[in-house]
Amino acid sequence: MEIQHSLHLLKIKFVERLQNPLEDIRLISLRFYVFWLLTLIQPMEGIKHKL
Repeated sequence: MEIQHSLHLLKIKFVERLQNPLEDIRLISLRFYVFWLLTLIQPMEGIKHKL
């Protein structure tokens, strides 16, 4: 019974995703942006430690 319910929720989520691909694109670009910021910040931290 529980598994059936989980599958149903997954199906709903999947359908929502198909209907709303823009949301996915925004999430992916946001993730990419955060990753990019982190890669920028890390070398700066390293430089600060050297100084």
